[in-house]
Amino acid sequence: MVDEVGLSWKLTRGQANLSFRWLSNTFLKSRGLGGTTGVSFILASQLVSDFASGPGRILIENSATKIILRQDSASLEKLNAMLNLSEDESKFILSSKPGYGIISTPEGKVPFYNYVLEDELARYTTKPR
Repeated sequence: MVDEVGLSWKLTRGQANLSFRWLSNTFLKSRGLGGTTGVSFILASQLVSDFASGPGRILIENSATKIILRQDSASLEKLNAMLNLSEDESKFILSSKPGYGIISTPEGKVPFYNYVLEDELARYTTKPR
């Protein structure tokens, strides 16, 4: 799991794309293992722009499964360009409540709800009460 992937691009910008080379190599190795060993390689960011161009774009284009959570209207145009969302899918992503999203695979896109127990929410929320 690589969280805040865009930060790694910024931190290593002056080091000949060190993070991109590491992420690419790790991603390609895990992609080859995934079908037989259940290995997953997860890239996460709150910013669509981290995946809209450069290293992020290459990695997202080579990812079979993408999970799309609520976005604001400013990010939606980039997201539409990358994932070819329908008008209904775009509206869903703009208005989704926490826990809702869309899973995009080569076979299609489906909405989902990730049910979270109260104790899990209390433990892992980014918005404590």
